[in-house]
Amino acid sequence: MSTKQSALERWSPAILLLAAALLRLCCLGRESLWFDEGWSAVVARLDGPTLRNVLATQPFPLYYALLHLWARLGDSEFSLRLLSALAGALTVPVIYAQARHFWGGAAARWAGWLLALSPLHIWYSQEARMYALATLWAALAGWALLRALSKPAAKWWGLYVLFSALALHTFYYAALVLVAHGAYVLYESWRSHSGGANLRAWLLASGALIILFLPGLRVLFTQLEGGTWGWLAAKYGRPGLRDVVDVALSFSVGNTWAGPGALRWAALGAYGLAILAGLSRLALSRDRLRWEARLDRGAIYWGAGLALPIAAILALSQFRPSFIARYLVLFLPPYCVLAGRGLAAARGLWRWGLAGVILLGSALSLWNLYQQPQKEGWREAAARIAAQAQPGDVICLVDEDISAVFGYYYQGPQPVLQVSGALQDGPGLAAVADRLADEGRRAWLVMSHTTNEALWRRLEQDGRFALSERWEFIGIQLALFARVR
Repeated sequence: MSTKQSALERWSPAILLLAAALLRLCCLGRESLWFDEGWSAVVARLDGPTLRNVLATQPFPLYYALLHLWARLGDSEFSLRLLSALAGALTVPVIYAQARHFWGGAAARWAGWLLALSPLHIWYSQEARMYALATLWAALAGWALLRALSKPAAKWWGLYVLFSALALHTFYYAALVLVAHGAYVLYESWRSHSGGANLRAWLLASGALIILFLPGLRVLFTQLEGGTWGWLAAKYGRPGLRDVVDVALSFSVGNTWAGPGALRWAALGAYGLAILAGLSRLALSRDRLRWEARLDRGAIYWGAGLALPIAAILALSQFRPSFIARYLVLFLPPYCVLAGRGLAAARGLWRWGLAGVILLGSALSLWNLYQQPQKEGWREAAARIAAQAQPGDVICLVDEDISAVFGYYYQGPQPVLQVSGALQDGPGLAAVADRLADEGRRAWLVMSHTTNEALWRRLEQDGRFALSERWEFIGIQLALFARVR
């Protein structure tokens, strides 16, 4: 290895980390929190006894506990999202190290840059939610597993158990990453004469993980029995082939695409061809296109990490729908690594043609992410109410669940009435209208995360109110109804 190559190998992780951090910190606090982030903000502000009750009875306790501690540094949008941004940036060099373990520096650099520039990974690294942190724990668990398999020692298995437990308590879907790890350990045991010891160590580690995750299992089963996740079925339904393609498009160019549709599909095709080359030794060069259907150890490891979890979730979602891009972001790193390996193996115009299409797609998506508002406009909506609210006004929230994010931005003195987005019956609507008429002379109607406009229509038809003004913000409808004298 030349001195130049040696320096490139040595500095690549630091360069990737710096680039990933800059991309994830850029515009981090520019936009409002959205619906889900509002719940994170509520938990971050809880007092000690209430927080302990939430952590004991709600899913993903580790993320909320860490966010609560993190919020002591500040609870602005930037501060709340910073935990995810740092986790997302740190994931990149960890994935680089795993890719390098199998295929050396060139493939690892391509993989690292694809993940660092991934619009989808950047998007969820800029959310005050658990997805980026869970991805980091899962990546660290994979790194520890590879160390344990190549240099068996109790410390590596201990770190594997630790990082895996952290991942599970941060986001339940991490369990499927561990299933993929198990498949790889079985493969290594089958191909290696001394693999039995590693298999026994992995089984012992898995037993320890089950014990450590028992509190999480209790919460999970309680929520499943109580129908807590039933809204997923109502909103998304059973996934089909179109949903799989949509997830692949999100993995390729993110969910902020605003460029030509043909380029979006071209980026997906480029990723697909690069992944095929990374999996199966598809030889891409100027003078030949040859396919060798032979999978090496790296292809088995990363292929299992991509295919097994997604296939499992797709199958389970036929009974309990949960096939959603943000839940699947844990499996984005294998997608980038396999494509990176394929680009490293390609030659000449094949390499730079595929890379050019992929990077152009990412660049257009990132440009839209940074330049155009993407999230719900709660800051603007709350500012509008605060600027025009008068004594005697009443605020009515439809759906009631938006109270968390609304309360983050609005702390005015006006009373707030929460109404279910499912309310459509006449007597119920009449009762709400009567209450608004009794409690205030003007009513602010805030609607989000519902398509039910029954209350809006009721107030328009009610002889006691007249629509004074209305505004639209991203994901929010705001209307001011005044009492008729």
